[in-house]
Amino acid sequence: MKLHLRLLNLGVSPIVAVLLLIVITSFLSIILYFYVLPMIYGVSYSVRELVIVERGDIMIDDIWYKNGEIHVYVRNLGSKSVTITSLYIEYNGEIIKSVVGINEKIESYDVIELSYPVNLESGKSYLVIVYTERGSSAERRLVLWG
Repeated sequence: MKLHLRLLNLGVSPIVAVLLLIVITSFLSIILYFYVLPMIYGVSYSVRELVIVERGDIMIDDIWYKNGEIHVYVRNLGSKSVTITSLYIEYNGEIIKSVVGINEKIESYDVIELSYPVNLESGKSYLVIVYTERGSSAERRLVLWG
């Protein structure tokens, strides 16, 4: 009879209890993580998508300078058309050429060439920046070797 009462009074050791709590907590946190993660990324993805569609993303594919004329190739990365409004050429933070009121429309996933006369010196590095009507911009450095 004593043996039977003694078996009823036995419990789980503290070490096993802590390990069991850690396993249960880890399992529940993994389930919660995979349940909540798609909701969070779904919202952030749609917000990012809205920003890209509203602003329009562009990039400068190539720049080259020949015979006193700069040629800038601008690519539309978005699914909607964008309009290029201005182009700036900087040297050491100072604007040396600005062209405003360009109003060149780029269809989705298309490339256009912008050509303007400008006097640039060999051995210098210039920053070319292009802006759209929605405020997005693209920039690329042009280095003229002597």
